[in-house]
Amino acid sequence: MNKLASFLKSCLIVDDEPNAIRIIETYLHSFPNLRLVGSARHALDALTILQTQKIDLLFLDIQMPRITGFQLLKSLQEPPTVIITSAHRNYALDAFDFQVMDYLLKPVSFERFSKAVGRFFELQFDNEHDEPGNIDPESMLIIRSERRSVRIPFRDILYLEAMGDYVAIYRSGGERHLTLETLTRLADRLPKNEFNRIHRKFVINRRHIRATNHHSAFIGDRELPIGPNYRPLI
Repeated sequence: MNKLASFLKSCLIVDDEPNAIRIIETYLHSFPNLRLVGSARHALDALTILQTQKIDLLFLDIQMPRITGFQLLKSLQEPPTVIITSAHRNYALDAFDFQVMDYLLKPVSFERFSKAVGRFFELQFDNEHDEPGNIDPESMLIIRSERRSVRIPFRDILYLEAMGDYVAIYRSGGERHLTLETLTRLADRLPKNEFNRIHRKFVINRRHIRATNHHSAFIGDRELPIGPNYRPLI
């Protein structure tokens, strides 16, 4: 992580499974700039730590006795950055309502864990070294995601997908950002000569199209549908 990880951040593990805690503790040995403050097997114990110590990153399970991970997050006025670790895939959309940074499915691989931690440090670095004068509104989409401002160069955007009250923005390199916004409003902020709406749920960046046919546009590893009212635009 080179210069992105040149500062120390504190983290806390909250999980009722001792083995899950041990796995994350072992992974953290590879990240000397993450200082493990402690671990808690119950949300109430975690709440005490969160109220008395500064925690930058929270590794949080969802299903726990008495108080769930979601209930813990609801009780925090200013929660830290959160990475969910859960054995249950079906909580993912609910988790992003809490603006969590990432959602890791158990058993968590080191590769996936490392990617999430790397992204955490990138976001921290961007937020702590933001200089408004460096922002070029003509070449970037600026959104609110995970309780912070995120700058996304237009050239890095693969496509946008409407997901209920949110829009998911997919970037080259595999990153995804969720923002509480409508697809129509976001599309209005994108350069018309680079982006096309191809469906009520999708807006694509034309420079990243690999191929098209009458019904689909292929971007990255995704095949996106082209709605009948949008076909003349492709």
